[in-house]
Amino acid sequence: RVVIMTAKTKIGMSDLPELGTTDEKPASSFRFPSFKAATDAYHREFILHKLAEFDGNVSRAAEEMGVDRSHLYRRMRNLGIQVNGEKK
Repeated sequence: RVVIMTAKTKIGMSDLPELGTTDEKPASSFRFPSFKAATDAYHREFILHKLAEFDGNVSRAAEEMGVDRSHLYRRMRNLGIQVNGEKK
């Protein structure tokens, strides 16, 4: 909640100096050099999360993700993700 007291009938930017614009640009949250690097990082985290959720069961993770198991295995291989007991 915010309370702003002013003698004017309208609140303007001058009444909100701490919220005003600055010449500084916000720091970028992007740390990836390319779109492919960003999407690969997202897919890797998503797949690892789903595998952890299903205790490494690729079939169940694939079903939950709505993809074929073979597609998930191929994507995992491309991203360098291995499941326990999987041969290199």
